[in-house]
Amino acid sequence: MSIFEKFSGFNLRRVVILFGITILISFSFSIVTIAQDDEFDQNELSQTSPSQEDPVMLFNKGQEAHSKGNLEEALKLYDLALKAKADFPEAEYQRGIVLMTLDDPQRSETAFRNAAGLKPDWPLPRFQLGLLYLRSARYSEAEDLLEEAIQLDTTNYPAYSALSEVLIKSGAPASKLENLLVRLQTGVDLANAPVGIWISKASIERRLGNYESARLSALKALEISKNDPAALSELIEAYLAKAENKKALEAAHDLMLIDPRSRPGKMLLARAYYLNDNANEAINVLRSIEKPDKDVSALLEIIRSNGNVSVES
Repeated sequence: MSIFEKFSGFNLRRVVILFGITILISFSFSIVTIAQDDEFDQNELSQTSPSQEDPVMLFNKGQEAHSKGNLEEALKLYDLALKAKADFPEAEYQRGIVLMTLDDPQRSETAFRNAAGLKPDWPLPRFQLGLLYLRSARYSEAEDLLEEAIQLDTTNYPAYSALSEVLIKSGAPASKLENLLVRLQTGVDLANAPVGIWISKASIERRLGNYESARLSALKALEISKNDPAALSELIEAYLAKAENKKALEAAHDLMLIDPRSRPGKMLLARAYYLNDNANEAINVLRSIEKPDKDVSALLEIIRSNGNVSVES
């Protein structure tokens, strides 16, 4: 690992993006699940006493409120559905999604665990639990749950991407990264894989020192999504690792066009400037970062200590 590799900044952003996308996917999936799952017996759920409201009706009202962004109302309706029918995994799951969005991880965890317990062969609650643990740096638990989610559904591409994040962030041994890479290469339909799989593949390959493979995977990701910042970030990292510093600088400028205020983007641009023997410009870029954190300060100190910096800097 180079002195700069620790400053790669798009991993966290990728988790945030993944979190948002998978909540949307999960919400859409559950809407069709309620209608299509053979195990979901609406007749059974409708057999309530005259004093009880229909749990399916309450759930559907919750879905409507949820889709409109009325989260508190949706949560209330999911709670009422569960009061009418305790063993209602879809309502537990959607309750967990709402609570996760409301940044209530403890109650969200309980809801997802309840959903998983009520429906053991359903991968989505395990995936969301894994994602929840990834966000809170509970890597061992996240890894186990994401593996379970993949075993239940080998086409769960977001779970593969989240698992790659877990292994990278937890500093997993190379053997685990190699194992996941083999699974991505042989067990996933790469021809139809989404951009996130190619980004994950590039990230793993780069950590394993396969920089040319990482470059090719990042380029494939950019073919799928031309302006994806995480894909472009991986391409820049691959260029820097291969000492193709001019190409890295060009790509870093492209990245800044996508999001001019991005802190991770500016960190990459500063590294690229420095490795192109322009320490002064690297420092100017770092100084432009609003509310710099300890990583920005550390990179600034490295450049000042090792670079040919003018007095004005």
